[in-house]
Amino acid sequence: MFVFRACVVPVTFNIRNFSLTNYSRYTLRLNATDALQTSPAYVSSPFNNRPKLTRAHRQNLPPNYVGALTHRGTITPFSSKEVKTKMWVTKPGIYGLNGWRLETEVGGTSEDLWVRRALFSQEPPAKEESIVIVVQ
Repeated sequence: MFVFRACVVPVTFNIRNFSLTNYSRYTLRLNATDALQTSPAYVSSPFNNRPKLTRAHRQNLPPNYVGALTHRGTITPFSSKEVKTKMWVTKPGIYGLNGWRLETEVGGTSEDLWVRRALFSQEPPAKEESIVIVVQ
């Protein structure tokens, strides 16, 4: 019940390496969001250098990730890792799971040194958004 306190909701990201031969290093960065960052005045401000929120993002409450906001790891070829995070929830509603960025290096080791072959960056898709529904 939200009358007396907020709660923490677990959120799990599943990161996959589809390469059959190369290792991947990843960095998952989560934003700790507050209500100011999603207010109409902030979103339309010329001083706001953050990406513009789509209509779908504005309809859902923003996530407020807590705990470790940066997660790093290595994934072996053709495997996956689960990254467990937490979201602070202060009231019932529909929370969008945006506010993250995944940076991935594809490569391997050569003479005990990491050799990067490619670098990728991914953010939540603008047209689709995963959600968490919190009821009282």
